[in-house]
Amino acid sequence: MFYRRLSGLIRQVKTTDIVILAGDINAQVGRLSSLESHLGGRFGVDASRTDNGDRHLQLCADHKLFPASTNLQHKRSHRVTCRPPTANQPWTELDYVAISHRWKITIQDCRSFWGTQFDSDHTMVRAHLTVRFPSGPRKSARSMPIHYLRR
Repeated sequence: MFYRRLSGLIRQVKTTDIVILAGDINAQVGRLSSLESHLGGRFGVDASRTDNGDRHLQLCADHKLFPASTNLQHKRSHRVTCRPPTANQPWTELDYVAISHRWKITIQDCRSFWGTQFDSDHTMVRAHLTVRFPSGPRKSARSMPIHYLRR
């Protein structure tokens, strides 16, 4: 239900807009296979994929979103975003930042920070984007009638 509603919201966005999807998605994607490499990067956390992980990847594929956190190489402690309640369970990545595929080059960094003052089993995830927009209206070239050029 969540992914259906989210998909409906993303469909309402213009294709020229930048879509950034960030949050506690509760999706364990794991590492992408070579057949799935077009969906994201190769630096996901080693983990078995859950049903929500499949749904998240399908959402990204359907709406041309790129999971930014899987594209940047960081040490494991900066990639995992969730600490399980018991010590014998592995830490995993459940929180993601995804961006419109055509804007993926704007992501300079994406990682988790555990040293925050929030009391949570999840960590803060920060994405650093660099977007440059044109400074002003472009000057159009003066058009000249073709008969002036023939002289």
